[in-house]
Amino acid sequence: MAGEEDPSVSLVVYTRDHSGYRCGYCKSQNSNFSHGMWAHELTVGDYQTLIDRGWRRSGQYCYKPTMDVVCCPPYTIRCDATQVQLTKSQKKVLKRMHRYLSHGTTKEQDSSSEQQSNNIDLDGGGHSGAYVQPGFEVKKDLAEITLSASKLGERIAAASSEISHGTATATDGSSSGNKGVCTPEEEPEDTGDGQISSREGKKRTAAQNQLSKQPAKAPRAGVGRDPNRPPCKKAKQLRRERYEARHDGDVSSKAAKKHKGGGSDPKEIEDFLNEPMSDQPAHKLESWKPRHCPVRSFGSFHHQYWLDGKLIAVGVLDILPLCVSSVYFFYDPDYAFLSLGTYASLREIALARELQKSLPELKWYYMGYYIHSCPKMRYKGQYHPSDLLCPTSYTWNPIEKCKPKLDVSKFSTLTDDPDATDEDGKVNLDRVLILHDQEPMWYNDYKMLGSSYDEEEVKEYAHLVGSKMASRILLYRE
Repeated sequence: MAGEEDPSVSLVVYTRDHSGYRCGYCKSQNSNFSHGMWAHELTVGDYQTLIDRGWRRSGQYCYKPTMDVVCCPPYTIRCDATQVQLTKSQKKVLKRMHRYLSHGTTKEQDSSSEQQSNNIDLDGGGHSGAYVQPGFEVKKDLAEITLSASKLGERIAAASSEISHGTATATDGSSSGNKGVCTPEEEPEDTGDGQISSREGKKRTAAQNQLSKQPAKAPRAGVGRDPNRPPCKKAKQLRRERYEARHDGDVSSKAAKKHKGGGSDPKEIEDFLNEPMSDQPAHKLESWKPRHCPVRSFGSFHHQYWLDGKLIAVGVLDILPLCVSSVYFFYDPDYAFLSLGTYASLREIALARELQKSLPELKWYYMGYYIHSCPKMRYKGQYHPSDLLCPTSYTWNPIEKCKPKLDVSKFSTLTDDPDATDEDGKVNLDRVLILHDQEPMWYNDYKMLGSSYDEEEVKEYAHLVGSKMASRILLYRE
């Protein structure tokens, strides 16, 4: 809950490795550059602020591309899930999945260009199926460090009353709760609120496999429609009733105008996903996901897709205070005809919309990086409305206004405001928070211990994470 005290803390090790590595898009050697840090601990609120400064994670390794020198500049992209507008091709994907589940058939495959964009993995890391590997080794095993959250909070508060230890300030000035720690590749215990542990997941998997082995029961012979029952309703009427039920019978002004003019209401994602099946569906698709996420359910999750008891796709998601962030997605290539990449992204947008009902600030769907210079990665720009993060001012800009600039130069300042600057990048080096010998201290105090040789490295780190995070995240120093 916003403003609620959070005992969690973030601890990182920054590396100043500037060597280039192979690009997963243009395939050139030693042309991809990024800054990196290893997150020993990372709260969801802190990570939310970091991705709003262009950072992403691959496991526990966080990295930020060096935008002005990298061969294929990746821009952070987000979509407003509450205002999403489905394209014709996206509707086709949803309809194709429904036909396959309901009747076991699909229409003729789409064109090769559309099929290619539909099946690209939503790889938040932006490395075409390969996780980013840190280019350094941590000299000290940070697992040996024991951090008592309560005592650490007292020490930080004693160091300065300016430390706001309990809320993470979002980029729009609002505060977001930090309950939960974003530990990659880990699923929390099942608490009844949508969290699924790996142990619990195995139990459910075994149960599903057992159920899938049971022979299907033959349908009983019918005697026709019961005259005492009301007549069946058409699918269009059912959709209308579901829409009105979701909005308590209050139709939006836009939909009301269309209805008055004789047109039909535009179908939303939920209408496609909840489309009634045939009496005897050909296939059964089950999706395990977090449900009505309360604050304590923030963190990393595996969004699983089971078709007739078989796991066919998995999406790795980070649920953060302001967004659902897609980290990675992979699927069984035997089911590529279902365009699972696009289908999963639409399901994840629907998840963000569902969570937004109980968490009003959570309205965004982050798709990782948008790479305009790579045609295969432009498909992320097909989700509307979407914004790109300016790499110099760290402001959000509509993608439609950004594309003409990126057509001219692959690296570009995206904002139209000539006075826009990176205010959060102006760092007071003395107010960078350090962890040395298990003691939190300001960098100014750390230098007094005779350890000022790393000043340039700390300055670079502080500029990259921003002043808010530099005075909040613990930077490990030997």
